[in-house]
Amino acid sequence: MSGTAHNVVQGRDFYGGVHLHTHDTVRPETPRHLPPDVTHFTGRRESIAVLDSLLAEAGGGGTMVIATLSGMPGIGKTALAIHWAHRVRDRFPGGAVYLDLHGYGTGVPASPTDVLEGLLWTMGVPPERVPPDPETRSAMYRTLLDGQRTLVVLDNAHSAEQVRPLLPGSPGTMVVVTSRSLLSGLGAREGARRVVLDSLSEEEATDLLRRISGAARSHAEPEAISLIARHCAYLPLALRIVAERAATRPRLSLMELAHELTAEQHRLDAIAVPDDELSEVRTVFSWSYRGLRPETAKVFRLLALPSGTDISAEAAVALTGVAARDLRRQLETLAGASLLREDTASRYRFHDLLRAYAREQAVVDEPAQSREQAVSRLLLWYAHTAAAARSAVSARRPQSPFALPERFDPPPDPVLGFTDAEQAMKWFDAEADNLVAAVRQAADAARHDIASWLPVACQTYFQRRMSLGPWTTTHTLGVEAARAADDQHAEAELHRGLGGALYYLGRAEESYDHHRLALEGYRRLGWPGEILLVNLGSACAALERYEESLDWLHQALAAARRTGYRNAEAYAFQGLGSTYHRMGRPTSAAEHCRRAVAVFRETGDRFGAGIALGRLALACLLLGRASEAVEYLHKARTNAEQIGDRSGEAWALETLGTVFHSAGGREKACEHWRSALALYEVMLDGSGVARTRTWLDDPRAVVPMPQPRP
Repeated sequence: MSGTAHNVVQGRDFYGGVHLHTHDTVRPETPRHLPPDVTHFTGRRESIAVLDSLLAEAGGGGTMVIATLSGMPGIGKTALAIHWAHRVRDRFPGGAVYLDLHGYGTGVPASPTDVLEGLLWTMGVPPERVPPDPETRSAMYRTLLDGQRTLVVLDNAHSAEQVRPLLPGSPGTMVVVTSRSLLSGLGAREGARRVVLDSLSEEEATDLLRRISGAARSHAEPEAISLIARHCAYLPLALRIVAERAATRPRLSLMELAHELTAEQHRLDAIAVPDDELSEVRTVFSWSYRGLRPETAKVFRLLALPSGTDISAEAAVALTGVAARDLRRQLETLAGASLLREDTASRYRFHDLLRAYAREQAVVDEPAQSREQAVSRLLLWYAHTAAAARSAVSARRPQSPFALPERFDPPPDPVLGFTDAEQAMKWFDAEADNLVAAVRQAADAARHDIASWLPVACQTYFQRRMSLGPWTTTHTLGVEAARAADDQHAEAELHRGLGGALYYLGRAEESYDHHRLALEGYRRLGWPGEILLVNLGSACAALERYEESLDWLHQALAAARRTGYRNAEAYAFQGLGSTYHRMGRPTSAAEHCRRAVAVFRETGDRFGAGIALGRLALACLLLGRASEAVEYLHKARTNAEQIGDRSGEAWALETLGTVFHSAGGREKACEHWRSALALYEVMLDGSGVARTRTWLDDPRAVVPMPQPRP
């Protein structure tokens, strides 16, 4: 085993009792999430009138109004929702939320829990303040929108159950939901008003064709325009594809295009199958696909193979093996033909129907070996890039470099590098859904190496963002893959990661079990696992198994001293102090926390030092040394302020206020509580806000003894 791999297995990330977060906080932001408006939007006058009437009802401010737009795929539900939202967005000073719920298409529908996590980030909630459980996340989302007149667009919903946690509930808010389903449950329970879309009228369909292909040309061939509209079944998606192709072939008459579509329809009728979801649009898709250059058609097929929600230009290079400059032209061709959508700069996605069609063509026209090689290149690229991003995120901790095992193939082009942690975290944020999908796809394809190591590469990101759902999902799949591959190294890392996620979820017993399995793996590989011993001690303390906790922590202390891992020694001292505090032994708690502070200062870990200072202060309070406790709390507060640890700063201020209150100094207590309240409001910490406001507003309120920082 290489030295790099040895460092990876040591597990330098610490879970037990300490949250390793980014500490920057952002004031709540007004959401501005709408995608660009739909060009050449045509028709839907009646549906728009219904939405306008519902808007007037919501404008009364008495209730939240929900509208559901339902209809077959390709009918234009999303286009109507986005276009109407742009028309009325100025009526919503609270902003506009847009969420694609991926209800239909490849993969599983988006989990409301995961959707809320990403939404809260975009609304300015720091990752460390996002609650782990779905109910509390939903409550925080509603709190943020309370009193705000906000427009919420929930696109491509699968079921009423998926939608309900995302309903804000604030009077004056309007929610527009699109779905292939009628979502009858929303109508029955939440009073949603249903708008069912049908195909465009012949007049609307021909108008759309004229707008895109050119008015003069269309007026010269009205019969051809009508024939093309019929071939498109008056569906907006199909109409746009044909019109875009007509616009790029100005020398071909519209009637010649119509005859091409007729011939394609006859060809496909001979091979039609019952209950074909694509039947209404297959003629247009096939005609457009057969008109592509061979190299562009190949890119179209391969882009449908990944399971993710979208794909970046860089990832597409890895998938297709095409040089970046050539691929850019092909992506632009596909986007220009409305066969692919460019959502943001250099990120692309399919309409669900087009993805399904492209996958069909991949099976028919792309050899199995070519498909497998393309997916393998992409999965390998994700693994290597995630590993590079993890290294950049952890760059301040050079004692723990991260690298994939040496047996991995080299990364395919383009090799991405990251200059700093911020750039790496932005890449992770953009690819988060795709990375989870990649782990699933690797597991399904029996690519056990990637299914086990890609989650490990994402581990630091999941911890920083507190993405507990994706964290547990990917690591559970990873453990199964590592066992299938008999990769003890990966399995130990994955158990360690699962133990951390479960600790944060409050599932201390399961956390303990996974840390035990990780420790057994470390010992089989000959590594001491100092931090794992600390984590086991912390899990036992949470389970009130104090003697066992002390035993693990003393083992951690001894192991850290043997290996010279000073930061692990500091965490062991801190863990001992925490456990002694829980046991009601403040003298021992103070002694060990004081040692932890000294070692943390030596190693330069100011975050760890801040936690230890706070626990030392609480131990001094229990010993009746209030002035000493105040001194340590002031140091903890200053330290937290200097490193941007808002959570630690707020805790120190709140605790100082409580100490002064218990000594009869209400004025000074209120001064500190007000400062803590301001920080809790910035961090959107509802429980902190409620506590401090109660104590400030009611002089007779009961103020409990200070509690250790979570």
